[in-house]
Amino acid sequence: MHFVSYIKTTKEILDPKTHILKTVTVLEFEVDRLNGQPVNSRYSITSEKHAADLDPDLGGDRYRGYEYIITKFGQLYQTRYSLDKIPFVSSS
Repeated sequence: MHFVSYIKTTKEILDPKTHILKTVTVLEFEVDRLNGQPVNSRYSITSEKHAADLDPDLGGDRYRGYEYIITKFGQLYQTRYSLDKIPFVSSS
């Protein structure tokens, strides 16, 4: 994925285990490339640990210089993510 902008916001979600609404911080990216193809999409992150993996690249918009390979493992509270990044080369 290649990101062109991001926002941090809060949302209310239904906790899948307790079925109680809770407020979470969401890191949401606008995606312009996915699997090497142009798209107009969003990638929302509610996992604090996953968001922390991307946090170092937010300053100075450094995330724009990379394509991210994100792989999800597991589900619900056992979900983990691996994150790799490669330099972004614009096709235009």
